[in-house]
Amino acid sequence: MGYSKQVNQKLMQVGEPSPDRDKWFGIINDLAKQYVGTGNPVISVDTKKKENIGNFRNNGAEYRKCKDARKVLEHGFPIAELGKVSPYGVHVLNSNTGFIILGTNHDTPELAVTSIASWWDTCGKNTFPESKRIYITCDGGGSNSS
Repeated sequence: MGYSKQVNQKLMQVGEPSPDRDKWFGIINDLAKQYVGTGNPVISVDTKKKENIGNFRNNGAEYRKCKDARKVLEHGFPIAELGKVSPYGVHVLNSNTGFIILGTNHDTPELAVTSIASWWDTCGKNTFPESKRIYITCDGGGSNSS
């Protein structure tokens, strides 16, 4: 009858699009290429939605033995003593690698700075030992009200 299973597509914009949007993304991209070309790190950072800590259902899928689906809690209510976690990611464009910090407080500027510093101390300074500069792009909308 012409029906199929489909997911939502984020294609509708609220408000008027910026006439300079493509220009600015081009400038950001060109500068990132310059940094990569000189051997300096280029990272993109962002936080994802808070997740309940515990054995909860998620929309992902995994390979398992037949008739052995993972068993999870029957409800999605948070477990007060476990709380929530805010995943904060650092994507290194130079090597297409990632680094994740799980914050247990809130999505704050402090979490962003701590995550970037942790990446640098754990991976960055060893991967880019000669670097004196770093180029960071970040999402400035949503929960952190930049």
